[in-house]
Order: sequence, then structure tokens, then C-alpha cells
Amino acid sequence: MDTKLDLKTFLLNRRRFMAGLGTVAATPLAMSLPGMGVAAQEPVTITMWSWVDGLEKQLALFEAAYPHIKVDLTNPDSSVEKLRTALRAGSGAPDVTQLEMHMLPTFDLVKGLEDLAPYGAAEMKPVFEEWARDVVAPGRRVLGLPNDTGPIGMIYRTDVLEQFDIAPPTTG
Repeated sequence: MDTKLDLKTFLLNRRRFMAGLGTVAATPLAMSLPGMGVAAQEPVTITMWSWVDGLEKQLALFEAAYPHIKVDLTNPDSSVEKLRTALRAGSGAPDVTQLEMHMLPTFDLVKGLEDLAPYGAAEMKPVFEEWARDVVAPGRRVLGLPNDTGPIGMIYRTDVLEQFDIAPPTTG
């Protein structure tokens, strides 16, 4: 599968592209998936907002693999509100940001996310778990790439459930 990005399209639309790409994905993960690559002909700097500890190590690996792309990482407080403000203002938004999956619909409603399908992200859908993929890729569009998904569980007190004659939920 050939999912290389067209560099001219990427550079011309990189802010819109990266805003969408980063909605739930760290750039290193997104750009290091099998078969995906960018060969920048000229230096490119992208801005990224993230709260993830240790992301600097991933970014160092990414920048080593793509030496013409520099990532300017910032950990803003209240990044969701800052992103809303930047989108309303029409400037100041990062190229890449991380959003929690449940926030995607609100940013999609205000046209704050770019459809990444035309850039090859649709071909990457099989790499992700179906439930996560369904959240970030409604229909034919791809609004982001899942990152930092983990097990989901429910913790409950059996004594309280028994007291009210409630059966705990089951899976499958």
C-alpha cells in the first residue's frame, strides 16, 4: 500500500492538514506508521500542542527520521479553550494538537478539523482498533488518528450493586 504524502499538497495545506492530523495523534506516531513517509525538500517547522509527558523523546526520533521537519512543541494550559479561541480568531492555532476523542465532534461542528482522507489517512484505518477508528473517522472522513488509547474498564463495588439488586454489566 502506497500512502506517501504529496509534499507540495502537504506544504501548501500543512496547517490545515496538521490541525486535523494532530487532533488525536502525536506527529511521531502518525508519520512513522508503515508505508507512510514525507521527504521534505526544504525545511519545515510545525507547531504542536500536547500535554503528554515524554513526547520530546518521540519527537527527537521523528526529527531524526525527517531532518527537514522541526516540531515546535508547547504544553499549553487549557489547550482545548486556547484552541477554541484560536479557531474563533482565525489565527494562532497549532499545526498539530492532541484532543481527547470525545472532543472531536465539537471541533468538527465549528469546522475546526481537516478531513485527512485525501492525504492518505484513510488507507491507515486498518492499523487502528475498530472502536477508536470509528470515533475519529466517521463515514468516509478522517478527522484524526487515534493515539494513547488503552484498556477501558469499569470499577464498581459489589456490595453496593448487591444492596440495590443491580447486576454488573458484562462484555461481549
